[in-house]
Amino acid sequence: MQKVAVTGCASRFARVLLPLLEADPNIEQIIGIDLVPPPDTLSKLVFHKQDIRDPGIKETLAGCDTLVHLAFVVGRPYSMPLAEAASINLAGTWNTCRAAAEAGIRKLVISSSVAAYSTLPDNPEPVFEDTPLRGLYTDFYYNQHKHANEIWLDGLQLAFPQLLISRARPCIVIGPNQSAATSYIQPNKTHFTTASARKIRLQFVHEDDLAAAFYAMVQHDLPGAYNVVGDDPASLPDIAAAAGLQVIEIPDEMLLQAVITAWEEGKSAFGPEWLGEGTLICSNTKLQATGTWMPHYTTTQAFAATVKALA
Repeated sequence: MQKVAVTGCASRFARVLLPLLEADPNIEQIIGIDLVPPPDTLSKLVFHKQDIRDPGIKETLAGCDTLVHLAFVVGRPYSMPLAEAASINLAGTWNTCRAAAEAGIRKLVISSSVAAYSTLPDNPEPVFEDTPLRGLYTDFYYNQHKHANEIWLDGLQLAFPQLLISRARPCIVIGPNQSAATSYIQPNKTHFTTASARKIRLQFVHEDDLAAAFYAMVQHDLPGAYNVVGDDPASLPDIAAAAGLQVIEIPDEMLLQAVITAWEEGKSAFGPEWLGEGTLICSNTKLQATGTWMPHYTTTQAFAATVKALA
């Protein structure tokens, strides 16, 4: 019987993953760690209100077999300085993962991101897991933090060679529980876009497919990095139109100002730094080849399913 710890247990994605862990007869207890309790009550979940930067987290993790590390600042609220986001994303990850290793946990399942590769214009297509990470070579904090954490995990692996580390690298996560859904789907089933957005292709992974990937990494020993992405990339305007949304093209400057205003007013955690990211197309063949996972949604299907679920 396993005891699994999950940081960020109150996050939007944890709402999808935790029920899978709850239903697993081989998991007897889930140690949930977050600053707020999760919205759903689960019989196996024991909640601990704790900051991932707390040195005492080692005691909380004692006796666990697996740590699923989800706690991470993705969208940075306007009121949060970059230094605070870095403290959580970097120092928090390092503190928690080292504490897990020292507590004798056998397996880490880490939420990384395809952002660690960067969206530099000379990326190959598709990007495989052995493509060099270059997130630190960009000005975007999210790319930087994901890349820096992977470098640090390399060092942790050397210090604890017996530790099994699975690194999930998802693309943009879409689904009825995810913040991307409300960012892309405006009232009255409209989607505002720009001419430049039609030139950028992207990938979505449905929250159910991502949860299945994390669950596979908990169930099976899958060391190394795995891209978790939806197939058939397309431009966001084309994806939105295929889902039945009315696509309205506006000037780049108007969209930028709308994003800035929503961010400054606290209506969105995604500031202007999230705009202008270029094309990054990744392959999911490595994870599929393990025989433990396959996506049930393409990029366009994942978006369409989200629109339907929110209707």
